[in-house]
Amino acid sequence: MRAIEKRSSSQTLKSGHLVVLNLGAGNLKEGFPYVTAQLWDDSYSFPEKFSGSLPPNPYLDDICRQWQLIYRGLCNRLQFSSRWEESDNELEIAEEGITQISEVSFTELCQKLQTNLNQWLKSPEFINIELKLRSHFNPQAEIRLIIETNDQKLRRLPWQRWNFFKDYPLSELALSGQEYKCHTLSLSPVTNKKVRILAILGDSRDIDLEQEREFLQNLPEAETEFLVDPDRPQLDAALWHRDGWDILFFAGHSCSEGAKGRIYINDHQSHNSLTIEQLTEALNAAIEKGLKLAIFNSCDGLGLASSLEALNIPQVIVMREPVPNRVAEAFLQYFLEAFALERKSLYVSVREARRKLQGLENDCPGASWLPVICQNPSVDALTWVDLVGLGENQQQRKLVSLPVNPKQTLTYPSGSVPLDSPFYLERPFLEEQVYPEIIKPGALIRIKAPREMGKTSLLLRILDYANNDLDYQTVSLNLEQIDQSTLRDLNQFLRWLCCRIARQLKLKPNLDEYWDEDFGSKLSCTSYFEDYLLESIDTPLVLALDEVNQIFEHPDIAKDFFPLLRSWYEEAKTLPIWQKLRLVVVHSTEIYVPLQLNQSPFNVGLPIQLTNFSLDEVQQLAQRYGLDWQDEEEAEQLMELVGGHPALVSLALYHLSRGEITLAQLLETASTASGIYAHHLQRHRVTLNAQPKLASAFNAVISATEPVKIEPLLAYKLTSMGLIKQSGNQAMPSCELYRQSYLKE
Repeated sequence: MRAIEKRSSSQTLKSGHLVVLNLGAGNLKEGFPYVTAQLWDDSYSFPEKFSGSLPPNPYLDDICRQWQLIYRGLCNRLQFSSRWEESDNELEIAEEGITQISEVSFTELCQKLQTNLNQWLKSPEFINIELKLRSHFNPQAEIRLIIETNDQKLRRLPWQRWNFFKDYPLSELALSGQEYKCHTLSLSPVTNKKVRILAILGDSRDIDLEQEREFLQNLPEAETEFLVDPDRPQLDAALWHRDGWDILFFAGHSCSEGAKGRIYINDHQSHNSLTIEQLTEALNAAIEKGLKLAIFNSCDGLGLASSLEALNIPQVIVMREPVPNRVAEAFLQYFLEAFALERKSLYVSVREARRKLQGLENDCPGASWLPVICQNPSVDALTWVDLVGLGENQQQRKLVSLPVNPKQTLTYPSGSVPLDSPFYLERPFLEEQVYPEIIKPGALIRIKAPREMGKTSLLLRILDYANNDLDYQTVSLNLEQIDQSTLRDLNQFLRWLCCRIARQLKLKPNLDEYWDEDFGSKLSCTSYFEDYLLESIDTPLVLALDEVNQIFEHPDIAKDFFPLLRSWYEEAKTLPIWQKLRLVVVHSTEIYVPLQLNQSPFNVGLPIQLTNFSLDEVQQLAQRYGLDWQDEEEAEQLMELVGGHPALVSLALYHLSRGEITLAQLLETASTASGIYAHHLQRHRVTLNAQPKLASAFNAVISATEPVKIEPLLAYKLTSMGLIKQSGNQAMPSCELYRQSYLKE
């Protein structure tokens, strides 16, 4: 049947919004004369509907083909451990791609393809649809955008690179055929049931499926049956199981044969592969018994998805192209963490996993372009809560984490946590604030916390989101790197600031063309931003200033520089050019420089306060380090020592996971010169010894049995070091480690 024009009241969307974009008949050579968009939200059962068209664009077809050739050539040339079962035709494709790699930069080709796609979608015939979408939804809306097309060339286009998805950070794409049957998910009325997963680990020649097996085996609230190298009768019998399955998972080799797909279920010499059509009856039985989601973590899955659509399966996740083994492992981990552990919707979970894959693209180019959802539009977005049947009062569950392989990923915890590290603990209550905020014109975000609390790690992720998801320009300056002599003169400091920003934007500084001594340094700096930097870029600019507390130590600079930042923030309220600027200011404590309320940037914008890890978060991080802490006793002991301090917790878990020390030994030696925190403690000790008044104030705090009041400036410095915490005007040691260590002296 055709795409449904309405939903019954029982089918009202339960999560976010839905857009179904039907491309109708046509092709890239001749265009698409009748394109429709239907918009549903959770306030009504009937959609709004708009129409338009798309002009011919044969060049887009050519460049997409070129991208595919070079991507597949890279997979072969770089000798990825790939899940691609190559046919003779595909080998020709790969070889053709190899000859082009030296002629065309893959990164430039990605940009060219993305640019051409967006130019096509901005054509006058289609722009009315996009404008209707943008006027209908706010940027914080969770949107499922389903593209209906049977054209395999259109399905291979990188639709996720449409600018619409950049501007709506909770939106995600799915593909659908143009004909489908209405399907209603049969959700179990049983609460707290186990999610039933059938995991097929097929032909694994030259690839390693053990990591995925471990992820699924350790997934809480799930029971997984593994079929390893099954033959056809075994697979058929499992799909017919009387209890049915919620999720079907396949890992191994696969390929597309036109609009059909083939999976390789074992490594036997013969009878080792099946098409989806050969499994029709068994898959239909599984769907009738409640199969809701199929995940094919294997290569070139669009043909598989097309075959499965004919069976009316609710939702499928596949990879568009050959997928390196490392990428497949990482995607499954990222997706399950978001979907099963953090309770995010299927669409948001896939989008988040795709974003994280970009961290692998130095070694695996194009990784973040691969995953895609294929969806029956009549079915609501699936959630893990649907599968386990939790009651409303049970949906907020304690977060746990999937295990990682410490031997492969373990590095000494020092400084910020890299973007692709499994040891970064996301804090949804923070990310859900900062990501939508950075989209707002003229935004200002203030991140405050003592040292080593994770400020820079969060900043890295904000910049990555702005740069890669939103396509914004980003500049990050760490003010610890500035010479002290530069901080003694406002004019020299502002020229340094402008020069560094220009160079990161790959612009010539041209300072003398915009600097006017008669105007003064602040007006010259403002003019430089307004007339040169912001005019030279087409997208918003996120300017991140890390460690701005360095400025606090120079009151003469601070009293002019911080009001200047505030003035730029205020300019954005009336001048469009300043709305391009988004400021992120990172500092250790409150500013200790007197400023008038209307001149301070520290009482406007979005404040973000980082705190210590909670007991649940320490337990979760311990699991990521591979520690088998079955109850909370070990985590509580570590919390009592270091108070949830992120850097100190991570350092302890690192050493414990390597088996270098037991928890009992760590607790006994932590405050000594032979303990794992010796360097950390010595660094603070040097600072205290150089400032007798500061040392005396700290000694008063750790010697007292109750919170004490100390001089505000000294309290500010000790808080900045992370040695104390304050409640009102009262100070106390931030953790037992510091009390034990410094009382011994």
